[in-house]
Amino acid sequence: MKIKPIPPTLRDKRRYLLVRGATWREVEQIVRKTIGTAYRSLSGLKKVEETKDYLIIRVDRGFEWHIRAALALHCGNSQPIFVEKISGTIKTLHDWMNSAIDEHHHQVLK
Repeated sequence: MKIKPIPPTLRDKRRYLLVRGATWREVEQIVRKTIGTAYRSLSGLKKVEETKDYLIIRVDRGFEWHIRAALALHCGNSQPIFVEKISGTIKTLHDWMNSAIDEHHHQVLK
């Protein structure tokens, strides 16, 4: 018997954050220290993609501002942490990053 997929109206809504200046481990520690373990687990924080330049994390809708505030309030000895973009889909984040890179190359060539 095949299981029916959950319709979009009943699925959990999620947001994706593009973070620069931090690793996944740093983000986890900062969030746990700032908003606590309970809110961290309620937020559904999860790593989606990590490279040397950026990190994409997933959170449940409604908690993106808690995570963003926790990262903004962090004042460690390392470089600053930026949440550059919040989106409803990963594809939109990738499109935004590609257009930002193309725009930067276009300005450099002028």
